[in-house]
Amino acid sequence: MRIERILEYNAIESTQKVARSIDRTQPTAVIARIQTGGRGRAGRRWFSPEGGLWITFMIPYEKKQRLAHYVTMLGSLAVLRAIEPLGVTGQLRWPNDVMINHRKVAGILGEYHRGAIICGIGINVNIYHFPSWVGSATSLALELDQKIEISGLREDLIRNFEYAFEQFEEGQGRVIVKLLRPYFTASGDLVTIDYGRSRIIGTVQDIDEEGALILRTETDKLIKVFSGEMRRVRWS
Repeated sequence: MRIERILEYNAIESTQKVARSIDRTQPTAVIARIQTGGRGRAGRRWFSPEGGLWITFMIPYEKKQRLAHYVTMLGSLAVLRAIEPLGVTGQLRWPNDVMINHRKVAGILGEYHRGAIICGIGINVNIYHFPSWVGSATSLALELDQKIEISGLREDLIRNFEYAFEQFEEGQGRVIVKLLRPYFTASGDLVTIDYGRSRIIGTVQDIDEEGALILRTETDKLIKVFSGEMRRVRWS
């Protein structure tokens, strides 16, 4: 699979919104210099000024088996592999964040919509200041103490998303999870998982072949969690 159609914008509300609306004729990357209404998980605002890489991939795909979950993993793997040549190793914060030194450098929003994989990715590249509502965030420029060439990173990200998708096609989710596992560093941490109005607390054991988080609860029961908001209570 090759992503050959690139739609570039100076400033738009959201690359995800555009990707959801375009025709499903060919794999496409929607890219914006600035997003005026970027959104993350649960509709949260996403700080998207100039200096970041804001991109959404749209891949026509008719199979529907638990795709939204895997789409997020495809994006995570692409980001982690794309930033490594810069000299930085990221960590996966389940289910959809890429961290550097416990600070968020990228987020992924995956979904399946009208016969297509839609994977939105936001990477803080050359951003030096964040508003207070963003929380614990960082950028590649801050971590590396140098300005990053966004165009080169963009090409690396596109190629790595193609690679991740090809691996998924060949081996389904278990291959993606195997490739992601070295970046997963939460094993042994005590965490809370919020989903809807419910909360689970437990110790992280691993991620399974489907990418589900395996927790040992306070009652010593092993459970699988496929989605939710994870927060660390205690580091391992």
